[in-house]
Amino acid sequence: MVKIEEIKILFTDNKEIYCPGDDVTGTVSFHVVKPTKVYEIAVVMYGWCETRWTVGSGDDEKVYKGKEEYCLERISLWGDGRQETNVAEGIYQKPFRFRLPSECPSSFKSKRGNVLYIVQFLCNFPGLLSSDKRSGKEIQVQDPMDVTETAELQQGQLQIKDEHTEKDCFFGGRTTFQVDLTLDKSTYAPGDVIHVNGQVFNGCNTHSEFSLVLIQQVTYFGRRKGIFTSGNVKSKDKRIVVSSWKAPKLLAQERKRLQNEATILIPSNTPSSIGLRNCTLIDLEYHLDVQIVGVRGLCPPILKLKRLPVVISNGRCSGNAGVNADIGVSLSTVEVNLPALPHLTTAEAPPPSYDEVVVSRDFQTTAPTVANNSQYYDWSQKAFTYS
Repeated sequence: MVKIEEIKILFTDNKEIYCPGDDVTGTVSFHVVKPTKVYEIAVVMYGWCETRWTVGSGDDEKVYKGKEEYCLERISLWGDGRQETNVAEGIYQKPFRFRLPSECPSSFKSKRGNVLYIVQFLCNFPGLLSSDKRSGKEIQVQDPMDVTETAELQQGQLQIKDEHTEKDCFFGGRTTFQVDLTLDKSTYAPGDVIHVNGQVFNGCNTHSEFSLVLIQQVTYFGRRKGIFTSGNVKSKDKRIVVSSWKAPKLLAQERKRLQNEATILIPSNTPSSIGLRNCTLIDLEYHLDVQIVGVRGLCPPILKLKRLPVVISNGRCSGNAGVNADIGVSLSTVEVNLPALPHLTTAEAPPPSYDEVVVSRDFQTTAPTVANNSQYYDWSQKAFTYS
């Protein structure tokens, strides 16, 4: 029979997006339907990155994966994890306060790797046939770095200058394609439009199409561990077209001039290329491809000219977090597979009281409703731990 029901985790002011170094505060409430014994009831904040991909299939299938942790904090509400503790029937509501590391990476989701942060309720029951009771809620972390105020990342305007000459595949002779464009700046935020100035020359004897394509490239790192494997770090690349812009057709021998031309609109859910700078398992970058496509594939063929690196930053910690690597996918709530938490050790020194750690002048707790006239739990006992 389920002894604990109606578990709810609520964040202060219904906050959804946090910055590295922020306090994560809120309350956890739950209903103990009948008196029970537990080893421990705790609230845990856990942040980690995992990568995983496969190569080959069947007997030749190889699995590469990696994992690193960014935070693991725990507040024990009852018990110490070693001895049984009685919990009376009733509805309980307890506050919590955690602090994110000042240099943790932004949240990120993709098929081959994720950076996730959850606040998890955990109850450990005694008995060989008993299982833990878990319930978690995900939080979004967004790097607040504003590149417009960071000198080493603000490089000013970027230039795309390239030329390609080849034999005309239909009329004979040689054709030349020239691109000389300047971007309005070097760093962009989701929702920005890339404006360009300059000119493009089509030296072909037929009209061609000219386009700009924003590419997201994600590199995942992991190891294959086994008896007969070395465990060396391997990588896996994934390229995604974020957005593109197609110019009006370039006529034969036409030189088209662009003046503050609005080209690519960067989607609002585009992840920041800076947000993962403190993650060693996932590398994220963007570049702008210049492409020229000939009519009916004759002259010229599909050409990819200059590739230009572009920095995308979420700017300040506000608005919607761009955390999804699959551009265009809605950032609706997703189910989180709660992991088994790593072993946590209890400090040797006596822990601080519950009031000292959690309760402050502007952050009060509501005493639980306890049945059977049981006394309120003494938070100063050694059963309380705070990591």
